[in-house]
Amino acid sequence: MRKIKKYICYKDDNPSNIIYSTVQFDNPIWVYWDGGIETAPIIIKKCYESLIKYHGDKVVLLTEKNLKDYIQLPSYIEEKRNNGSIPIAGYTDLMRFALLEHYGGTWIDATIYLTDYIPEEIINCDFFAFQNSLGLLSNPVLFPAWFLHANKNSKIIREIRNVAFAYWKNEKHVIEYLLPNLIITSLISDEDYKKMPYMNSDYSEYLIKVLGDEYSEDKMQWIKKLTCIHKLTYKLDNSIDKEDTFYKHITT
Repeated sequence: MRKIKKYICYKDDNPSNIIYSTVQFDNPIWVYWDGGIETAPIIIKKCYESLIKYHGDKVVLLTEKNLKDYIQLPSYIEEKRNNGSIPIAGYTDLMRFALLEHYGGTWIDATIYLTDYIPEEIINCDFFAFQNSLGLLSNPVLFPAWFLHANKNSKIIREIRNVAFAYWKNEKHVIEYLLPNLIITSLISDEDYKKMPYMNSDYSEYLIKVLGDEYSEDKMQWIKKLTCIHKLTYKLDNSIDKEDTFYKHITT
């Protein structure tokens, strides 16, 4: 956290040489899978299908091939990506922060499965991130980055973007797997925190815990009442792919 804090002073320094398209969007939903959805594991395909089901006209699928149609990151970032200094996760973080600041909308990781429309209270706020269970008290430890919403030119997402770019402009290695979460948490003030609707990320991570369990419609309905936004994973053991499980219910 100490290494991140030294970059907080760059929160008002906009990075130069980011190139955007002239296309205008109305609350787009951004999702990225580098090889295109046809190359994705089945559970990623089902997650994507759930986005299309509820928000089809808003979904923008970003891939390695079409990314430059929307954004081109500075040459120093591309160089570090090509030489391996910036991992794909770090590169994707920069992409999500920059896209949200410039175009606005909602960034959803490709592992997110929807069971209903994204709540209006999220869409209508200036900035939103889920909060972990410690968020039941003020100042939660971390705001995860797998689902973010921001208005175009939101001050919060601009500061997050600026600090993230400053970090990667000067550093050659990621200091912490949760780097984007730490940056977000460092820049959300008490006032910002109070303006956000409270949504516990634990609820979004319940379905993933029962993927290998025998399917129960009652339990599925209970999970859907907790939240309509579910964080899944494609890194699963093959043994989970068997009949009458939650996994099988989702993927067939």
